[in-house]
Amino acid sequence: MSPDLTLAIPVVDYQHDKILHFIESLKHRAATRPEVIQAIDDYTGRHFIVEEELMAAHAYPDLQRHKAEHDYLKGKIGGLLDAMGKDEIAGSKAIAEYMEAWLLQHIQTADRPMAEFLKQRGVASPA
Repeated sequence: MSPDLTLAIPVVDYQHDKILHFIESLKHRAATRPEVIQAIDDYTGRHFIVEEELMAAHAYPDLQRHKAEHDYLKGKIGGLLDAMGKDEIAGSKAIAEYMEAWLLQHIQTADRPMAEFLKQRGVASPA
């Protein structure tokens, strides 16, 4: 993962990196697209739970707005999966492109402030 996406919260950075790898797999492995889409959906859902639990445990004041962004993506991906229908390759590409753009923007605008807040409370990579 590029340094500008690193937040210094080990579990969050690890999960972001894994999601980005899933997205890259979706772009390049046509034979396993349905499985990769399901893996992205499942893993992203678990990642959101981890972030939301961290925010709740440390009384992050913007938790509800942040969670609303997570909920939006979960709904959007579900809608894209439904709309994908029989055009699996085009649909998979659309999902990969949308998720990648959404994740990169979300890391910079929502996760970075969350990470700064959590680091002030001692949740960070060891020095």
